[in-house]
Amino acid sequence: MKQSTYSILDDQEVLLNEKIFDDQNNLVHSIDYSLRPKEEKKFTYNDKNQLILEESLVEGRVGDSQEFEYGSDGKVVEQRHNINGDLYEKTSVEKSDNIEKRTTIQDGEETQRIELEINGEVKTYRFFDYQQLAQVNTVTKEGNTITTKSELPGQDQIYTEVQVLNENGGLIESSEFVGEGNKVSSFKQEFEGENRMKSVFENLSQPHTSYEEVFTFDENGNRTVYEKMDMGGRLMRFEKVRYNEQNKPIEIAGNDGTSKFHHRIDYDHSI
Repeated sequence: MKQSTYSILDDQEVLLNEKIFDDQNNLVHSIDYSLRPKEEKKFTYNDKNQLILEESLVEGRVGDSQEFEYGSDGKVVEQRHNINGDLYEKTSVEKSDNIEKRTTIQDGEETQRIELEINGEVKTYRFFDYQQLAQVNTVTKEGNTITTKSELPGQDQIYTEVQVLNENGGLIESSEFVGEGNKVSSFKQEFEGENRMKSVFENLSQPHTSYEEVFTFDENGNRTVYEKMDMGGRLMRFEKVRYNEQNKPIEIAGNDGTSKFHHRIDYDHSI
């Protein structure tokens, strides 16, 4: 299937992008005409529908490419970034007992490493930049509450995030703290079933980038309206979506905060 998106401006249509999907609904080819030069990509999958190759094309020739290898659990164990056919960066995952290590090598030098240690309900993430410890995150879970404490080497300050999930695993509340109980932000969400109906973010420090988001759904669970407002009620962003009988979006219009947009989406099932 081929999906084409057009921008409608002054009653004229301009092709923005094209996407081609295979029978398993995997994206296999995309062209973004809104960029200069245009961005063209091809995607290859294995017999398990896992992405194994992503190629970026320049004038029909492969420039950058990403290769992926998977373990028995279906997760990526190695990712390679090639430039003009030469290996530029490799990220590999190693597991031993209760420790998982994710290492990135760029031009033969380790640039980043993430070590995850699991001890019961406690997860500890250690982030390294060029083999130097940069940050330690400790994540604990008690019931539906997840607490993450972040520490930076050489600094006494501790950053804490507390998340509360509903029975479906959806995030309903998140609060961030600096030091001992100094709350700096909060984020709350309201759900109806699995549909997120409202989000409220409050930044309690400068600058005050607080906002509220409201979502509207039709009887098929399709999101039809999105509104983002500041805490004074001023509309910051608006989007309205129309769907066809197959519940695929065919028209999107609104304002992204800087300008209005109006897109039409076509589907060609013969491809």
